[in-house]
Amino acid sequence: MPQTPDPLRDRLSDSYRRGLRELFVHYEIEILSCVLWRNRAPWSVPTRQCFDSFFLFPLRGVIHARLASGSVLIPPGCYLALADGRQHDLALVAGHARLEQIALHIRMLDRWGRPLLARFGSPVGRLRDAARWHRLLADLACLMSVDPELGRARGRVLVQELMAERLAGKSGVAPWRGRGDPRLELVRQRMREGLASPALSIEALAREIGLTSTQMRKLFRRENRRAPKDYLQRLRLEKATHLLRHSARTVKEVSAACGFATDNYFHLVFRRAFGMTPLGYRRQEVL
Repeated sequence: MPQTPDPLRDRLSDSYRRGLRELFVHYEIEILSCVLWRNRAPWSVPTRQCFDSFFLFPLRGVIHARLASGSVLIPPGCYLALADGRQHDLALVAGHARLEQIALHIRMLDRWGRPLLARFGSPVGRLRDAARWHRLLADLACLMSVDPELGRARGRVLVQELMAERLAGKSGVAPWRGRGDPRLELVRQRMREGLASPALSIEALAREIGLTSTQMRKLFRRENRRAPKDYLQRLRLEKATHLLRHSARTVKEVSAACGFATDNYFHLVFRRAFGMTPLGYRRQEVL
């Protein structure tokens, strides 16, 4: 009997396919940590900012998250997803004696340094099959503990699947933006290349692309939602945390490799960002 293949051309919307292309082609994903935490009431995390994208999956208990945009509740079956630098504090909702949660820290940026999670309107997502996802995330936490290289590879696949699920849900997805200003892409490239030099100058970078420093700051804020100086400092802190986690370099060597002018300044900036010293960060896993 003759058979005719069905191309299913109308199965997926154009916007969903564009979103998947962005996700799988234009974003780089790096898994930093995945930890299962067990806590008893009272439990809270004071106001902070993470210099990476942050997911929190409660397995037991309900979490109250306070953000600049308002407060949200995250029960089991839902998750909190915050883009880089988003200020928040967390607490276990009263009446819950215990909290079990999986915290996942990643970097998920496009070539212009923009985090994917900033494109979702709501910081709260819902899992289609919570029991399945909780098993997969617990497996990932185990892999990150016993075989980090395998864990990072497995984690990238899971994050892509989670984001594809979020895109398919069509809930709170912001429009996908076009390409950024090529002049600013050059600035970001120069920042990455010259990260180790304390003499790297915002003014010199502005001159290289034919703008005044004031003009570049305005464009940079519009496209990256932060000043170029803050963006550069974030890059340095990201590299510092990576080296503290994954290398045996001393704190002084990490400071020099990341372009901080002095060890004292590195400690000051690091403590402001993470609430602890670089050595303290190395000694404990961060939620």
